[in-house]
Amino acid sequence: MQIVATTGHWLTPTPSFEARTVEELADFFTLEIKRGMEDTGIKPGVIKVAHQGDGMTPFQEKVFIAAARASKRTGVPVTTHSDARHRGGEQQAAIFEQEGLDPRMVCIGHSDETADFDYLAGLARRGYTLGIDHLFYGLSSMGGGGNGIPTWQERATMVKKLIDAGQIRTITVTNPRTLFTRS
Repeated sequence: MQIVATTGHWLTPTPSFEARTVEELADFFTLEIKRGMEDTGIKPGVIKVAHQGDGMTPFQEKVFIAAARASKRTGVPVTTHSDARHRGGEQQAAIFEQEGLDPRMVCIGHSDETADFDYLAGLARRGYTLGIDHLFYGLSSMGGGGNGIPTWQERATMVKKLIDAGQIRTITVTNPRTLFTRS
C-alpha cells in the first residue's frame, strides 16, 4: 500500500498560522515538500487546502494562494476540501487561475456533494479533476437524500452523466481515506 502524506492546511487556523503571510505559508509548504515534515524525512506528495460554506475567510484565501504558489514551485498537486453545495470549487478555481496554477494540478474534493451538472461540468471543462470521494455520505444511514445531500444513486447518475459528456479523465472516485495521483 502506498501512503501519500500531505502538507497544507484545513479549515481552522492556529494563531501562529493565521499570522503568517501568503509567502510565509507558501515557503512552509515548499520546505515540507523539499526537506520533509519536521524531523521525519517524510516528504508530502500532495498539498491539501480547505474552505467551507459560500465564501472564504481571509485566512482560507491566503492558504489557497500559498498552495498554488507552492505547487508551481515544486510540481506537487493540490487537493481541496470544497463545499459543492455552495459551488465552492468555482471560488477555489478563481484563486488557482489568478495565481497561474494549471487546473490539471488540482483535484476539487467532495465534488459529489451536489447534483448540479452545470457546476461540475464547468470545472471539468476547465481542466480540474473532480473528487468523487463522499459516496458514503449518500447512503441513507449517513443522511443521503436529505438536506440537499444527494443519495448514492444521484451521485452515481451524475458521474455517469459526466462520463457521457466526455469528462471521464477529469473524475477520480476514491475511498474517503485515499488521495489521487497524477500520471
